[in-house]
Amino acid sequence: MLFLFNPVSGSALTDQSRISILTLDPGEELYSIFGHTAIRVNDETLRIDRIYNFGTFDSGIPFFYIKFLQGELTYFLSVTDYNTFFANTVDERREIVEQVLDLTYTERLKMFNDLEQQYQSSARFYKYDFFYDNCATRIRDVVFNSQVNLILYDTSQFCCETFRVLLKPYISRNYWLDLGINLVLGKGADRKALSKDFMFLPEYIRVILRQTSEVEQERTLLEKPFSKSPAFNFTYLSPWILMTALLFLYFRLKFRRIVLKAFLVFFSMVGLILLTITAISVNKNLSGNANIWWTIPSLVILVVQNERISNFLTILYCSFLITLIFGGNILFKGFSITFLPWIITMAALLLIDLRWKRNNRTVSAPIS
Repeated sequence: MLFLFNPVSGSALTDQSRISILTLDPGEELYSIFGHTAIRVNDETLRIDRIYNFGTFDSGIPFFYIKFLQGELTYFLSVTDYNTFFANTVDERREIVEQVLDLTYTERLKMFNDLEQQYQSSARFYKYDFFYDNCATRIRDVVFNSQVNLILYDTSQFCCETFRVLLKPYISRNYWLDLGINLVLGKGADRKALSKDFMFLPEYIRVILRQTSEVEQERTLLEKPFSKSPAFNFTYLSPWILMTALLFLYFRLKFRRIVLKAFLVFFSMVGLILLTITAISVNKNLSGNANIWWTIPSLVILVVQNERISNFLTILYCSFLITLIFGGNILFKGFSITFLPWIITMAALLLIDLRWKRNNRTVSAPIS
């Protein structure tokens, strides 16, 4: 009677119960661009149809973004009914693919009990790690640890790629997103992912489960509304347009010093932000950021007042930037082509400035 009137607080399912993995395709919001995955427990006899979601966070907590950058952001397991989950996904215009797991009654009961015990205890909270402990890896561990026999799959298909490379298909839809994520990620993103690590992305959980014998049925519960993708991604043209406009202003003499100073200040701020993140973050995926090396030197050039020393440092800095343009991937693994418009523009501004200074000295020198 207890299970019938309050089944979730108990620890039982009927033999007609089903447990499935739900995979959502990437959404439009920043937090949803990598897709999502959740566990569905359905038992029509006991009128249970619940969604277990490990990707819940409270964006209203004080200093949310600072805690995220520090690696101290707390995520937690939440539970909602299927109808609410489905309605929210319809509003977000996303696809839902369901994979019903081929589990014995004992395995289903164990998974259900484990989820409930975790949900009703402090174990529902965890420190979020983008690559190693997120909403997808938590579900990977639940599914793979609830089996009597180890789930086997062909690991040879999932190796030898870095985390940064695995992110590329998701962030390449928008230049500014691509730039921002590649800019903030540290050396941890350039580690090669193990086969199990691929499942930090929901899509790989779906793909890996599909090639095992653990999926009884796969079906699409909600199809994404059709939208034709543009043949060319114009966001990747926008930085070049912006840099061209800056160079145009730079050649107008009255704007030359303003544009150069503004660009140096911008690079300096980016370098200082990355340096601060590296210093305060316990998240190894954000620390050790090599992008500091091509941004922070602009601060030195900005603050040095001696012209001879400044010119010497500028020449060194330009030489380094030009080396990055032609061999950035060789110098450090995390180099992205999204940096090129900014690096090329900075090098061009500084070199032109050096030439103008030299010409002005020649003109102002006394004629013997």
